[in-house]
Amino acid sequence: RYELDFRLITAIAQQESNLCKVIPEGTYNCWGWGIHSRGTLGFESFEEGIEAVSRGLREEYFNKGLRTPDEIMTKYTPLSNGSWAAGVNTFMEEMQ
Repeated sequence: RYELDFRLITAIAQQESNLCKVIPEGTYNCWGWGIHSRGTLGFESFEEGIEAVSRGLREEYFNKGLRTPDEIMTKYTPLSNGSWAAGVNTFMEEMQ
């Protein structure tokens, strides 16, 4: 639907929450999407989270030229020292 690499959403969930093992209670938010000092975004289900994150990645990242994990990191988690993108890249490679 959003023409994303099928591995990206899973790799981000692995990097952010160990595949949903460590998430804010009741949020269904495995991707760290909208989790910041002002609050935490929650979803009604994992399906809703997958849809919202996929749409958001397409509209706010890919459509604006941020396509690789290294490029996405600059907006998704700008304070990262590079470890976020390295983790996402590693998880994506493991899924090939």
